[in-house]
Amino acid sequence: MPPCSPSTLNSSGSPLPTPYPLRQLAELCAAHPLEPKILLAPGVRAGYDLTTALARSGQQWTNLRVTTPVLDAAEQMEPQMAALGVRRLRPEGRRRLVDALLADWPLAERRYFRGMAAGVRATDAGLSQSLYNTFDALRLAHVLPEHIASQSEAGLSTGGKVADLADLYDRYVEALHTGSWWDDAALLSAAARAAPEHAPTNVIWAILDEVDLPPLAADYVSQRAAGRLWRLGRRVYGVRPPTFSAATRFPRAPIP
Repeated sequence: MPPCSPSTLNSSGSPLPTPYPLRQLAELCAAHPLEPKILLAPGVRAGYDLTTALARSGQQWTNLRVTTPVLDAAEQMEPQMAALGVRRLRPEGRRRLVDALLADWPLAERRYFRGMAAGVRATDAGLSQSLYNTFDALRLAHVLPEHIASQSEAGLSTGGKVADLADLYDRYVEALHTGSWWDDAALLSAAARAAPEHAPTNVIWAILDEVDLPPLAADYVSQRAAGRLWRLGRRVYGVRPPTFSAATRFPRAPIP
């Protein structure tokens, strides 16, 4: 074991406790040194920080790869996407698509989003990011435009807000189909369907409890890991973890 660096010592000169995700990942790597291991992290940066800390601690992490559910799905589906003639539309492209749809949305067809005192363009500029986030969340939750429209028709909203949202969301989904674009939702759906046929049987999967897993992402991870998933986290947190967190999605997954 290499000597402790100053940053790993407390004020009394004693070693600081090892963070539990780092300790658990080290134990998992030590228990399965030769098998391929895939760590699902909230983002590549978070995974990189963890593996860097693992290396600095002197632990072995051979055959460990870090990715996210969406990036792993994209890697798996790239050949099929090329065969189908579809392209992946990344977040920045999806935001530009919402901008274009707002610009082309006639004022006469709007109910709630008709523009405030600042004017239609200024209102749309403020709406764009919010609408993109909403559409992305709806898609990942497998909520279809007709589900939103049915709420409006049932009189569950006032002022036409839900009707406007359903209208623009329908335009957004149609634009994805017309442009032969796959957003993260389409990517995860296709990858989940293909996963049982191609799921590797010799890979050890690990996921940080903090990873956000909307329904389509959770389904993909479940199909892809095929019962070989370990959680890096705590069995009990004292408070209920977020609904879409890996801790909540996979409460029975073993923890190293």
